[in-house]
Amino acid sequence: RTVELRESIHRLEDAQAAKIRAAEAERSKWKRQAENSASSCKARQAKLDELKAVVGGRSPRSARAFVDEHATKLVRATDALHAEERLESEHAAELAELSSMIQAHEKAASEFVTVVEQEHATTKKQLQHEVEELWVEVDR
Repeated sequence: RTVELRESIHRLEDAQAAKIRAAEAERSKWKRQAENSASSCKARQAKLDELKAVVGGRSPRSARAFVDEHATKLVRATDALHAEERLESEHAAELAELSSMIQAHEKAASEFVTVVEQEHATTKKQLQHEVEELWVEVDR
């Protein structure tokens, strides 16, 4: 009977320890969530303080107009940036096309030079041959 009671006590103690561990884990989870929430609140408060500093002592209507004005400026700047990016893209396409044209012209020029050099060599050989024939005739 004593052995059974001891085993029962051990089981109860183990169960109690498991409950305590689960409760501690739950408490740790809630503590982390509270810390994250506090951190988030601090970040939001800092952002709010920053906005208050920007808006200054303006009335709500004046502050709203101030924010709207800056939002409009931001939208305009964003639109200008997108337009500039489109122009850069178009210029890049034009540059690629010009580069392709330059390469084609360089290739054509190279081929033309090769043909001219070949014709020059042929003409030079013909002229040398004719000059040799003339010297032969002169020698006779």
